[in-house]
Amino acid sequence: MALNEQFSLADAIVGQATEGPSLEGSRRRAKGLMAKATEETYTVDQVQAEIDQYTPELMSFYKDEIRSNRSSFLPKKEEYEVAELDYSDLEDDYGEDARATRPDQDYVKPRLRGDAGSLSFEDLALKVQRDSGDGQFKDKVRALADKYNITTQEIYAVINGENKDWSWNTTNKLGYKGLFQIGETPALEAGIDYASITSMTPSQQVDAYDKYLSRWSYDGSVPLAVMQAAPGKAKRLKGKPSSTVVYAVGSDAWKENPAWRSSKNGPITLGSLKNYYR
Repeated sequence: MALNEQFSLADAIVGQATEGPSLEGSRRRAKGLMAKATEETYTVDQVQAEIDQYTPELMSFYKDEIRSNRSSFLPKKEEYEVAELDYSDLEDDYGEDARATRPDQDYVKPRLRGDAGSLSFEDLALKVQRDSGDGQFKDKVRALADKYNITTQEIYAVINGENKDWSWNTTNKLGYKGLFQIGETPALEAGIDYASITSMTPSQQVDAYDKYLSRWSYDGSVPLAVMQAAPGKAKRLKGKPSSTVVYAVGSDAWKENPAWRSSKNGPITLGSLKNYYR
């Protein structure tokens, strides 16, 4: 992590704090450090000395931010060796090496500062658990990701791409149902009880989606976006560049799914599908 990125983050976290004399002082120091770090006029020793002044306050916000977003903002020691901080109470969540970057499957894009109306995938998954009373949903998603050696982020991105409301008991106007918006024909082919999808719990719908992936012999070697948009073409798309055309301009799929297109009215490509389901 670059020095100026580290202090930009420090400023963002401290800047979210409740107003107060000591926290305001920390905010000012963080902003000052940002400027000096950007100008590259501070040595590591000088940065260390400044950090010591507000470490307890800053670390409390680091910990809250890490736990709420399930992603690690802590720098790796070899990249940014300035402070020996106490990470011991993070070990229950992140193992013995609390400094290590979390695996990709645990990364959830954090909410931007001031963006109170935009929930991260992690927030939305927690909301599904709470609203449905299904406390196993996130564990089911993780198990599915582990099975196919993909990330939970990919699974959440498919849900978000298909169902912006993350509603597990909804049927759209075209007859697609549930979190993953499974249609009648794909359900029949995969041995899924189409009629009962919207009465399934979110966890049961993850199991149903696993049946869908298994029906197409998915092995995790292509992006999950391909399995959602073009499962029958997955094998020949394996290893292809992002510019590969999946659906040509004027095709039925192109007409029915304008959000999948590259540019505004370009063909639907492997890259444009990955860009949509992200």
